Amino acid sequence: MDELAAELKAEAEGKQREGKPVRYRAELRSRAMAYLRERERAGATMTAVSRELGIRWQTLQRWLAAAERKSRPEPRAGFRPVTVGLGSASGPARWVRILGPCGIRVEGLSVAELVTVLRALSTP
Repeated sequence: MDELAAELKAEAEGKQREGKPVRYRAELRSRAMAYLRERERAGATMTAVSRELGIRWQTLQRWLAAAERKSRPEPRAGFRPVTVGLGSASGPARWVRILGPCGIRVEGLSVAELVTVLRALSTP
């Protein structure tokens, strides 16, 4: 911790002497985030870690949110994940179940009804 805090403080002081906004190197940010997670698992607060590292807690919070956003897969524009399953009734009839985002659920469509719905949705 002392080594990391010293590196972070030195980087900040160097930027401040130059009159530039403080932008920490990506390597130091990732080390600070790893340290933050480790300390939080041990019960420390973000404010305490902020004091230990000499970085505002708001900055740590912003870095943490950015790291979490990066770790989530980005959905393609215009597309949402949908699960489609086929069920069987007694006999040759089949029905379709569609599970969409935000809890949307459509069940009991026949394959022909599904085709009609998809055609209607694809028409401009």
